[in-house]
Amino acid sequence: GSDLVRGVSGGERKRVSIAEVALSGSALQCWDNSTRGLDSASALSFANTLRLSTELAGTTALVAMYQASEAAYETFGKVCLLYEGRQIFFGPANEAKAFFVDMGYECPDRQTTADFLTSLTNPGERVVRPGFENRVPRTPDDFVAYWKASATRASLLQDIAEFDQEHPMDGTPIEAMATVRKAHQAPLTPNKSPFTLSFPQQVALCMTRGYERTMGDKTFFIVTVGGNLVISLVLGSVFYQLSPDASSITSRCILLFFAILFNALSSSLEILSLYAQRPIVEKHARYALYTPSAEAVSSAFCELPSKIFSAIAFNIPLYFMADLRHGAGHFFFFLLFAFTCTLTMSFILRTIGQASRTVQEALTPAAVFIISLVIYTGFVIPVKSMQGWMRWINYLNPIAYAYESLLVNELSGRNFPCASFVPAYPNLSSSEHTCSTAGAAPGAD
Repeated sequence: GSDLVRGVSGGERKRVSIAEVALSGSALQCWDNSTRGLDSASALSFANTLRLSTELAGTTALVAMYQASEAAYETFGKVCLLYEGRQIFFGPANEAKAFFVDMGYECPDRQTTADFLTSLTNPGERVVRPGFENRVPRTPDDFVAYWKASATRASLLQDIAEFDQEHPMDGTPIEAMATVRKAHQAPLTPNKSPFTLSFPQQVALCMTRGYERTMGDKTFFIVTVGGNLVISLVLGSVFYQLSPDASSITSRCILLFFAILFNALSSSLEILSLYAQRPIVEKHARYALYTPSAEAVSSAFCELPSKIFSAIAFNIPLYFMADLRHGAGHFFFFLLFAFTCTLTMSFILRTIGQASRTVQEALTPAAVFIISLVIYTGFVIPVKSMQGWMRWINYLNPIAYAYESLLVNELSGRNFPCASFVPAYPNLSSSEHTCSTAGAAPGAD
């Protein structure tokens, strides 16, 4: 979500992050100040959700939480306290307060356990119990020495030794993990693939998300289709009802050039939409949720409805307002090549965007590429006037092939009566004058 697009709130985003980590199957998770910007109720809800997730999935979460409430603190099983980067306690969360109280420090009334623990590392905030003024640790070295000599640390070391004995690092756990991992993967997923789902399943899920994203931003879809319709009406009014004689041939060529150019460049802003989604795609790829190629394929399919409606809104009114060549075959041929040109340029620009690391790196070559294609379409510079060392651009230009196809569809096999002759004297025979339209054969009517 954003300021204009409806999305999720801050607390809901934290829950989404928990769901992402849970789906990735991460056995060890690190959460650094994830409750920043949340109120106490949302922070507690985040802690409860994270606790439930770890219990259900059998995972471990390392959480750094600032200004945690007492209820949020009680959701944690163990707590680790550092003093200038050195560990001075690690053990059950419900034993931490008693450990330092026995050490000689006092927890004031109405002070949460989390605040009490953090105050111990600040000489100006910690309070010494009466009678312990000369016995409590003062410096980080004193705290570390007390911790190393404590029974709590001895119990911790014993638990670690028992765990190592129960789970020896001889390769057996790795084989067991590989077997379990394979059992969780979809049938079509390769054995060594880090992904749980097969590629078709990834594409299907990404398409579902793309559909939800489109439905959440209907304004952009409506504005795009409506804008294409308005531009079509404006352009169609300029070339309204072209005359059926030879005087309209140049106008028809100009109209077809503008039409194919608009269809080709209607996808020029897709690079920006790609980079708007790139942080999410890269994060999910690191989580092994899906491959970037699955998102690319699904994005192309999700954009098809918008492109289809945009092509219909622009090409159909323009075709009939300009009174282009009659016939269902010629009309659908025009519509097909205009839409094909839109898809071709969309895929080319998406390729440039995917191959670039930043949006600045993508826009520069895309701009040069588009300008080159427009110039070497065959309209701005006729094919016969192109320099030999740059003629190859026209051979590789998809807009040029689409423009040439539309010209053939509009003009091939069609006779246009001449509107004016040169010289325009009366009583001249057909061999004594010619049509004023460029390219007309001498004596033709």
